[in-house]
Amino acid sequence: MNGSGRGENKNRKNWRHRGGVSAEKSDSPYQNNKKNQNRPEKKAHFNNRPKWVPVPLLTTPIPTPLCPICNKPIRDLSSSFTDKISGEAIHFDCARKRLFDSERVDTDDTIIYLGGGRFGIVFLDNHQNIRVFKIKKIIEFENKDDRAPWRDNIADHFSLT
Repeated sequence: MNGSGRGENKNRKNWRHRGGVSAEKSDSPYQNNKKNQNRPEKKAHFNNRPKWVPVPLLTTPIPTPLCPICNKPIRDLSSSFTDKISGEAIHFDCARKRLFDSERVDTDDTIIYLGGGRFGIVFLDNHQNIRVFKIKKIIEFENKDDRAPWRDNIADHFSLT
């Protein structure tokens, strides 16, 4: 079984011959290795690491603005939209209701949120199975490149690091 990588190693008398390191140069096979030249002499200890300091929480409450459509407070700003007319935050349901009022929707169609600030008028072939639908029209409700100023005010409450 010579040369198969298993069994005896008759052809390989000294394993240090591969990296150019001979037995006279070093006592340790790792001392003259190119990968270990920049390695520090001492091992790192976890005791020397700086301690993690948590970010202080904001003491100001999240603002609850009034929706300009229904004049009710918006308690969940993370799921609200920006009104194109006033630039203020509006409820998700108010945005969907406004689209139902402004767009022509057939009896078998409905308006669903597609994501990224876009709604869609979709045709549901079977109302029992809502996984099968055809998008008839995509309505861009919010411009994803233009961020509303009220979103900047609440961003610090959701992502602190």
